[in-house]
Amino acid sequence: MISNFMNHINHTKYDTQKQCVIFDIGSRDCQQSIEFYDKFPNASIYAFECNANTIPICITNIEKYRDRITLIPKAVNNYTGKCKFFPINQQKTITSWTDGNPGASSLFKSNNTYTTEHYVQDEVEVDCVTLYDVIKQYNIPKVDIIWMDLQGAELLALQSMKEYISNVDFIHTEISYQPIYTDQAMFDDIHSFLTPNFNIINNLSRMGWQEDGIYMNKRLFH
Repeated sequence: MISNFMNHINHTKYDTQKQCVIFDIGSRDCQQSIEFYDKFPNASIYAFECNANTIPICITNIEKYRDRITLIPKAVNNYTGKCKFFPINQQKTITSWTDGNPGASSLFKSNNTYTTEHYVQDEVEVDCVTLYDVIKQYNIPKVDIIWMDLQGAELLALQSMKEYISNVDFIHTEISYQPIYTDQAMFDDIHSFLTPNFNIINNLSRMGWQEDGIYMNKRLFH
């Protein structure tokens, strides 16, 4: 899944062999963390996932990779503490995903307008944390890459980094053009927040419901 992202950053001649830190936020099953593990042999990877239905899958999948992948079983929010989380009910949700698409779980409630799937969500309370607090807890000097799929909570996560956001090299994030969840962040929100420090480097259709955006720090442009 990270192949398109890798094509873009390889085009910039980015050093994938250096020691670096990667945040995989909204990891679902940690498969992308494992891909980063293979592509960045000296990276420390932090995977964030709060869905109790998929955390056991994450734990199993990263068993052989624990030397460089750390699982943080919490939601990322703009404060540290507890928050509501709305996991997909995998039995009742109508979707083409055979597993019921738990990756569509969110900090926000579905607004029931998405025509591709019909989400049925449960409501639970989970631990949440800011990225700033994680950076401090693990003594991380710099986050180099953010890979993020947060079903509308992307802006909360980015804001939670505080001043550390300006030093990130690349951000790969899902962006939405039509709201699927009530009060979710939209493309304009995310783009406005990032443009003081970042330029988008992939071509966007700006059509449909959502797509992925790749942002590169302006200081990396030559």
